[in-house]
Amino acid sequence: MSSISALIGSVQWKPSSRISLAVLGAWTVLLTILGYLVLVKPGHTYVAVFLNDVFGIIDGFYRTSIGQIPSVDFKTLYGAATWYPGGLAMRLGFDAANALTLMHLVTASVLAVMACLVCARRFPLLPSVMFIGFVFCLVLVPMRLGGVFWHVTHGIFYTRYGWAALAIALLFYADPTSKSRSGAVIDTAVLACLMLYALYLKITFGAVVVGFVIVNAVTSSYNRRISLSALGIFVLALVVIELVSGYNSAYFSDVFGVIEGAPTPRGGRRQFWSVAEHAGVFLLCLSALVVAYVSGRRRFFDFAFLVGCIVASIMILRTSGGYSKGLPALAAVFLVLGEFTRRQGLSEEAGAREGTVESRIAAIAIFTMMFAFIAEPTVVRVRSLLHGYIQISMLQKTGEIGVMGVLSDPRNRLDPTLNHDVFGHDPAGHQMYNSIRRSDVPAGEYSAIVAEGVELLRDSVSADATVLSIEQTSAFSAALGLRPPANSKPFDYSKKRDTSGEQAAMQQFFSDARYVMVPEVPYSKKHLEVLIEAYGPYLDEHFIEYRRSPHWRLYRRR
Repeated sequence: MSSISALIGSVQWKPSSRISLAVLGAWTVLLTILGYLVLVKPGHTYVAVFLNDVFGIIDGFYRTSIGQIPSVDFKTLYGAATWYPGGLAMRLGFDAANALTLMHLVTASVLAVMACLVCARRFPLLPSVMFIGFVFCLVLVPMRLGGVFWHVTHGIFYTRYGWAALAIALLFYADPTSKSRSGAVIDTAVLACLMLYALYLKITFGAVVVGFVIVNAVTSSYNRRISLSALGIFVLALVVIELVSGYNSAYFSDVFGVIEGAPTPRGGRRQFWSVAEHAGVFLLCLSALVVAYVSGRRRFFDFAFLVGCIVASIMILRTSGGYSKGLPALAAVFLVLGEFTRRQGLSEEAGAREGTVESRIAAIAIFTMMFAFIAEPTVVRVRSLLHGYIQISMLQKTGEIGVMGVLSDPRNRLDPTLNHDVFGHDPAGHQMYNSIRRSDVPAGEYSAIVAEGVELLRDSVSADATVLSIEQTSAFSAALGLRPPANSKPFDYSKKRDTSGEQAAMQQFFSDARYVMVPEVPYSKKHLEVLIEAYGPYLDEHFIEYRRSPHWRLYRRR
């Protein structure tokens, strides 16, 4: 036992910050190369679920690529950081599929570099490597948080990005082991960038990150200096952006408009279980705090930090639309508490060798907890990445091209609730199908339906046409290079509409549309019912059916 203690006591836990930064930088480069080979190089992308969301995302990218400003030129709940990276990729000549995958890779690499700059001066090398690998996979791999590995999708990617940015920001609770003016400048710049990025990604993440920075300013003199400086840069950037473009007021107007119009969230069993299923995570975090406390780290701020991280994570989870499980940002809790426990041993008197070893053993225990926390989701994401790569390879061999390079497994074109293919059905068949199906249209089936609509428009409209789609999302403008109608938006997930006395609003909604596409087999039958109830009378009065395909009706303005 004494030999084990001597071995642990002799371990060099914290190499110099330069060595750590070099190793972590090399690790990030390696991850980037592997990510490129598996995700970007194939040239296509694979989607198994939430294909409608993917088409909405591509539509938003396309709009920004042709010069439209989010919230100014089209309504959206999500900020500029959600739309501009993919839009820039499309503007540079990449197609939709490559724009998606390239955005994931570049974002993962940039956030990993930020994590390197923070970790190199604060934490041991091996835990830092694990944390950065976890964050990189979180951002890179297109899959729903908490989903099974075959749930490959680019939908709600901004949630993964936001969790990663929050996790990196939480690391600032720990002061660096060596303080310098250049290090403080780097920390300030990284912290300011994280606040701006989180805010312009999704406002919930922005509120949490900014709130943490404000509270973190009271934890130490160093944090007070960098937090106040970063907040100053953050506010200045907001002012400049507003004066130059007026973007902030438009963005906040869109967000608060959705909040005001949203129904009061219901509590009850669903909300309870969405939190209760993370009880194991909460217990693991509490165990890390207890270990740190027993080893001698007894600060009220640590308890407040843990509770604040959990509460903030739950709040974000409840605003994720029920499509997110897991609390990835809590990985930072283990890294911070483990480092504090390690430092507790270093603060012992020179003769108290036993106390140092105990603290190091406690630190090992906490870092092991972090490994237990990140291991399973990381393995699932790597498996999901490889699954998508294999699917792309198989589909390319069969000649599948998808819509704008977005591939979906043709095997899921059969609705499991109906067990037959709907292609080529007559209108009566569509009505029967829509009346008895219990779920949204499978991704493979919907991909073929959208591709059919693209071909219908390609043969029917001119290059200067504007096409409005009575659907949740639309891929038509991006697929055909058309100008999107002025009053349309990438996502329309309206659940209820009261159109009484809204003739003017109707006129505005349809004012810039020369053509309207109506699906015979919509992605969501409930949503189509809402839209048809709202828009049907106006559509029949001002438009006439022009052409049709097995699954679409094309209307032209009278």
